[in-house]
Amino acid sequence: MVNVNGKYGLDEKDQKILKLLTEDSRLQWAEIGVSLGISSVAARRRVLNLADSGVIARFTIDINYDLIVE
Repeated sequence: MVNVNGKYGLDEKDQKILKLLTEDSRLQWAEIGVSLGISSVAARRRVLNLADSGVIARFTIDINYDLIVE
């Protein structure tokens, strides 16, 4: 991840991390690492770097309110 004038250029691995987490934000470090061909420690570092830089703004959930009794 390279900072250019306050914006970040993402390499292929960072782009894949964003895609994976968009599909399932609960993925474990090891699962991300396997998908990228890197260690879980390297995957963790990359995700935290994306979060610390603000590229990942927040981790959130979607609630299906139709399934909740009021």
